[in-house]
Amino acid sequence: MTSTAFAAKVIYVDANATGANNGLSWTDACNFLQDALMISSAGDEIRVAQGIYNPDQFVLSKRPNLGRAETFHLKNGLTIQGGYAGFSEPDPDARNIDAYETILSGDLAGNDVDVNDPCDLLHAPSRAENSLHVATARDLDKVVLDGLTITAGHADGSWADYSNASGAGLYAGFSNVEVVNCTFRGNSASIYGGGIHSYSTTLTVRGCTFIDNAADRGGGLSSEGNLELADSFFRRNHASLWGGAMVTEGMTAANVVIAGNTATEAGGGIYNGWSDATLTNCTIISNVAASGVAIAGSIESDVAIASCILWANQAEIGSQLSFSDPHYGADIYVSFSDVQGGSDGVHIGEGAELFWQDGNIDIDPQFANAQEDNFHLKSQAGRYDPNPPSAGAWVYHDVTSPCIDAGNPMSPIGTEPFPNGGIANMGAYGGTAEASKSYFDKPPCKTIIAGDINGDCKVDYSDFALMAFHWLEHHSP
Repeated sequence: MTSTAFAAKVIYVDANATGANNGLSWTDACNFLQDALMISSAGDEIRVAQGIYNPDQFVLSKRPNLGRAETFHLKNGLTIQGGYAGFSEPDPDARNIDAYETILSGDLAGNDVDVNDPCDLLHAPSRAENSLHVATARDLDKVVLDGLTITAGHADGSWADYSNASGAGLYAGFSNVEVVNCTFRGNSASIYGGGIHSYSTTLTVRGCTFIDNAADRGGGLSSEGNLELADSFFRRNHASLWGGAMVTEGMTAANVVIAGNTATEAGGGIYNGWSDATLTNCTIISNVAASGVAIAGSIESDVAIASCILWANQAEIGSQLSFSDPHYGADIYVSFSDVQGGSDGVHIGEGAELFWQDGNIDIDPQFANAQEDNFHLKSQAGRYDPNPPSAGAWVYHDVTSPCIDAGNPMSPIGTEPFPNGGIANMGAYGGTAEASKSYFDKPPCKTIIAGDINGDCKVDYSDFALMAFHWLEHHSP
């Protein structure tokens, strides 16, 4: 007897649709995401139009409403994509996650009052009836969340009820979860991970923003598993204890901005323990904690930091980094990075050892406008402007950042625009299309010449040296 595999399908969700509520088209879209999840199967794709969706909204199921325990339970192989124009627009398939924001909200009563400080979230009376978790993934394989705003989860349980005290925005356990181009905003947890808590999970986070989330440990995110983090932004998250932006048990992070987060004790930016962490091309700035404000670590926590900028962080001990591990030992490697205070900005406690390697500097990185969260590097040859109305244009300054062409020379320059010096920049935009351009004491070169590797409009020994340098990395003489 042979089995028949069901083909994966697309299910449409739009709160404003007026059709049959079966999810087969934008006209007949399910009005509630919870109903779409109920009729979905492994491998399906759910497309969600702009609007606000709460986990306690459903009509297709006859089960009782679970109140605060209501959550968007994800399924194996499921992809949920937000940001669609939807039924009421001329082109319902148009997708723009900013213009057509899709919000998954735990504010079940619709009565949340904004707070000025994320540390007040856990005690805000208006959040007492909010969902414990906006979304949940348990024992699942390959779940994708793409282009969603997840907000107002309120996991206020106790240690005796650990799972209901962590991961207010997304709780993921024993799963493989990919989160892409999502925003986690205004979520709070009494123990771990205001935005996300992942446990024994492979978690991939790309292109995401974590803002104004709070928890005891890991205001924005906490991970007790394999974390791959890239192209993301952490701003104004708070931890009552450790890890204002995040608490991790090992991770790889690249092209991440961690700015203005706070922790009462250690790691205003990151607190890492129990496993190794690698950070490449990250900008960690203006975080606040009692110790190790940019990054703190302990307990078998070897950390490698390369091509990063650590600046304007504030702490009583170890203004930039703080590590100690008297029982197992911890090694910290810092290379090709701009660290305010140099090695004096690093606190090394018992059992830890600092390896201060080549290429480190202690010079003002010359950000475009740190007060407005613009951490692109100033350049006389041009730096990318991310802000309207000129977003995508190139702005010219009268100074050039020392962090341009100062990253690890062995790292690929990726998609850095021409002229790029043949060496990636330090900081979160190094190796990307938004990297500031290289300046060679004359108007920027606009002509690509064969053999001109560093982009100075000349073919000379400098170009040969760059070519030979990279060739020798991968070939024996």
